[in-house]
Amino acid sequence: MALRKHAPSTKIIGYQYAVTPQAFLNYFVGRAEVKHGLLPDKILTTGDRPKAIMRKYSCGPIEAQAACALRFEYLRALAAHVRRPIRHVLLALEGSFIVEPMVKFVFEQLAGVKGYTLRIRTHPLLPWDVLEKRLELKIKGFTNVEISNASLKADLEWGDVIVYYSTTVSMEALMMGKPVVHIDMNSVLNFDPLFECNALKASVRCDGSLRDALKALEAMPDEQFKMEQRQARAYLDAYFFPVTEENISRFIPDTHNTHILP
Repeated sequence: MALRKHAPSTKIIGYQYAVTPQAFLNYFVGRAEVKHGLLPDKILTTGDRPKAIMRKYSCGPIEAQAACALRFEYLRALAAHVRRPIRHVLLALEGSFIVEPMVKFVFEQLAGVKGYTLRIRTHPLLPWDVLEKRLELKIKGFTNVEISNASLKADLEWGDVIVYYSTTVSMEALMMGKPVVHIDMNSVLNFDPLFECNALKASVRCDGSLRDALKALEAMPDEQFKMEQRQARAYLDAYFFPVTEENISRFIPDTHNTHILP
């Protein structure tokens, strides 16, 4: 409002730099924002998919343009996954107590179950000792449950499947061609960053069976598995555009005669 009033010639460019699940309401334009002109001149997104999502769920027309994913360029360097039997299950957590029901559910489903090893990757904001006390879970008696001390790259390479609620680790896993399982905790809002994508993905409610979902993913015929790998990769390629000279030039107004160095 200050810029519009005191410096009306200023070009205001907004950037959607992360993922856009339906629950991230601040990404969707409200009627009052449209009515009072509280919008940037242009909104740039990481790719075509976020642009379409923002347009679909906003309450008015927005000037959105796909640019590139500055934070996610590393995804294209991730090694492709060679399909393996599902034995290693990586549970990737957020740094919020909202994950408590999911942790309890997955632990009860897999702890002590022959044939599976569960590795829990916590977020730096919510270490395991805090969760363990709150949930009164004791993992020491289970030889098939461990807490990760590895890098994210190492954990992703270790896991045969990634179980998640809202973390972008799920998108990294899909980019590698690894199957994912979304835990539906019956939230009022949908925090799944992959809510539009069903390829190479299962969804399980906290009153359902995680083991059935894992078995279904493992039983998927190879041709279907490869097809869904390609579909998931195509979706993510449309979600995260590469950083190129042309794409990054969209951050600068009036670049008709401007050369952007790589």
